[in-house]
Amino acid sequence: MVLSATPCPTSGGYVTITGSGFEYNISILINNQICALSDVISSTKLICWMGAGQGRNYNVNVTVPAGYSAANNAFSYEGPSITSVSSVGTAGGLVIINGSNFGIEINLVSLFIGDSSYSATFLELHTSLELVIYNGVGKNIPVVVTVAGQSAESEFSYDPPEITSIQSVPTSGGFITIIGSLLFYY
Repeated sequence: MVLSATPCPTSGGYVTITGSGFEYNISILINNQICALSDVISSTKLICWMGAGQGRNYNVNVTVPAGYSAANNAFSYEGPSITSVSSVGTAGGLVIINGSNFGIEINLVSLFIGDSSYSATFLELHTSLELVIYNGVGKNIPVVVTVAGQSAESEFSYDPPEITSIQSVPTSGGFITIIGSLLFYY
């Protein structure tokens, strides 16, 4: 009888399955994918290697000589996490999102910055996404990355303007010239 299964990273990893009646000649399927048996710790605990994937609430099926046992919705890959989001100027541009557990199928990744949805590509499987963001201004804009139903949140900021000089104006009046970068929103 299968009771539970620990999560693993989307890049794959060891899964500990608890239950009862684990002996020999064991085969394990998680979401109809083979989880290669690594070790039978006891009659109540075994360890297998699950390949790369993404998602949650997968069925775990264990077959032993005495029969078959299944636990519905017992296994999930670890959800995504975000460690950094790069900033860009007000004209917009390329943004890199670093983290973990972004998965292997980009069509199962959705991305929002503020209220806008963006399409991303993998810069590196599981750990890095890239996208082109629209022009704008602001800081601490919510970022939500969802991978196969599991979400992570962070924040994005456009680079702030930088003033390098201000030209003095005589006391009689006149125009002020401000020189710098990122002073305009396009």
